[in-house]
Amino acid sequence: MYVNYEVLCNAFATKIIDLSEAEIYLVKSTEISKADFETFLSEQNQYTIAKFAERHEKMLKLKEIEKQLQDKKLQSENERKVIEERQSKTFTEIR
Repeated sequence: MYVNYEVLCNAFATKIIDLSEAEIYLVKSTEISKADFETFLSEQNQYTIAKFAERHEKMLKLKEIEKQLQDKKLQSENERKVIEERQSKTFTEIR
């Protein structure tokens, strides 16, 4: 426990943890049951299999979007090259 406390103190001292954007919850454990409190904690846990799967799905979607954007960029570059080649030619040369 001492090591974790020491790491936390160092993190606060060097401002690694930015509390200005932290989500702060007011939890009154005396007003809720133990089961409700455990449910609340498990919902906020980022390290569950479901949360990992959700993040994995988001990463796959982002990769697909990046691929689509790269394909669209390549297509627009090819179209631009064709337009530049045709600009100096007459209509009969293009046909």
